[in-house]
Amino acid sequence: MQAQQALSTPILNLLRRGVLLLLLLMLPLAGCGSVPKRHPLPPNGGQLAAIPGLAEKARFWGDEVPEYLIEALQAATRQEIQESR
Repeated sequence: MQAQQALSTPILNLLRRGVLLLLLLMLPLAGCGSVPKRHPLPPNGGQLAAIPGLAEKARFWGDEVPEYLIEALQAATRQEIQESR
């Protein structure tokens, strides 16, 4: 009986290590397998997208100040600018 237990202990240890290794290998694969299929925007879709009421004012490059913003800030009083902060 003791010989059988002595033999089964190393085998159980190998099994535990094998199961742990298998789980560690399968975990990243399971994450990659569940990525949903993407439906990217068509090439001309960015130009067609618009926000109602903000057609021209919704998009501008961050490296230049849009003309409408300059005009709005020049028209605003100091008090309005302070209140908006």
